[in-house]
Amino acid sequence: MARILYRNGVLGPVVFLLLIAIVTMVLGPPDVQAAAPDLSLHMVGEVPQFDGATPILVAGIWHEIDVNLTAAPSQNVTLQAFLPGGTPVGPANTYAWDFNPVTGSWTDPLYNAFIRTDLSYESGPIVVFVVGVDADATVGLWTLTASVGGTTAASETIEVQAAQVSYGLSTPDFTFRLDPFTSAQASSQTGNVYLRTINQGNVPLAMSVGFDTLQSAFSVVNPSNVAHLGSDARYFLALSLGPLPPQVIAVTARTNVTPLYVVPSAGASRIVAVVQQPFAIAVEVGHSGYAIQTIGNMVFQTLATVKATYASLTTWQVYLTGAQNVTLEVAATGVRLKSVFSGSQALAFPAPLTLAPTAELPLTVQIEVPNVGAGSVTFTIHLLGTGDTEVFTTQVAVIGGPDSSGAATATMLWIAGAALAASVFGLISLNTVRHRKKLRSAALEKSVKKGYHARREERARNRNRRHHKGGKRNARSRGAGQGQRKTAPAKGARP
Repeated sequence: MARILYRNGVLGPVVFLLLIAIVTMVLGPPDVQAAAPDLSLHMVGEVPQFDGATPILVAGIWHEIDVNLTAAPSQNVTLQAFLPGGTPVGPANTYAWDFNPVTGSWTDPLYNAFIRTDLSYESGPIVVFVVGVDADATVGLWTLTASVGGTTAASETIEVQAAQVSYGLSTPDFTFRLDPFTSAQASSQTGNVYLRTINQGNVPLAMSVGFDTLQSAFSVVNPSNVAHLGSDARYFLALSLGPLPPQVIAVTARTNVTPLYVVPSAGASRIVAVVQQPFAIAVEVGHSGYAIQTIGNMVFQTLATVKATYASLTTWQVYLTGAQNVTLEVAATGVRLKSVFSGSQALAFPAPLTLAPTAELPLTVQIEVPNVGAGSVTFTIHLLGTGDTEVFTTQVAVIGGPDSSGAATATMLWIAGAALAASVFGLISLNTVRHRKKLRSAALEKSVKKGYHARREERARNRNRRHHKGGKRNARSRGAGQGQRKTAPAKGARP
């Protein structure tokens, strides 16, 4: 048995390190050992799709098929896809693609049509074929194999599906408001207005938007113009414009939805369908909240509705811009027109006005509200150059009315007083009734008692009367027997 030499009882460091190196080279760390070759696939730019556990290949769409080998290939790598039992051999059922690692070339030996040599690449043990099958290929379960130097390295069952272009598209109308004669940038994202595409098929979609005017001023805002499988993509519009005079620009836009990564083959015509859907865009150049009215080459701006407080003055401005002069008349209904000023100068009607296409003429309108209820102010504009006449109206909404708080207070006091009087009268009536009842009860009781005493007194008087009469008779009897003189009774004797 070989013995390892020690020096001074210690293992030589060189020998020890050599042993570690040999073991590492032979065994290697378990996490870097090469796995068995395999295959994986997905559409360009998409995540892999499966039907259960079976990979899906959509006919007519470019796919990346990754051949994962144990080492960088030194011989030709051949990729084959075929429908078992499919005859005769043709684009409906059989495909083959080659990669030559020596020359770095990619070929389609059967049809010279179904490989993207510009997108295919090799990186060490990974060989990526960007290939596809015709859109009319037979759907079903196919076999996908990869071989190196004629020896099969990996095999996979895949499902070939027909391409399905299906989506939902929402195109609302857009409105952009810009100030006159001012460079501006605006986005529909401010109002959360957007185009929306929902991809319900199995093919990635691209959406673009075309405009019939202001093409260079509009752009579509979205991190990606691709509607991926199952995605809900939203697209905002952005507008960038230089200074413009007041006007309303009507733009007709169209969405264009097209399938992506389509293989240009005989069956591609049923996939490549450009779907257009129009929608409207309004670019309003004018003051915020103002109605923009156009007469020929003249623009008039006024508020559609003015809120005015009762019995007070209300003012607002109107604006005129144009390439010809006009006359203006202003009239009021339901309100009192105090004046219309150009600067500090009050206008007399009909008022001639000089306009310019490069600047606004502001006028100040002043009204008073003497009545309750809605009113209106009409502006009659007559174009001197063309003779056209147009009438525009601003509605007046009156806030408040006459102060009726005093009358209301008096009414409330009268009602409260009447209620109080009624309450007092009711209490008096109730007390009166109660008092009368008490009086009647007392009178009745008194009458009863009075009758009893009266009878007693009457009986007493009758007794006294009878006693008195009897006494007189006895006295006469005694006088007749003893004479007229009356003698006093003896002391202690009873009379």
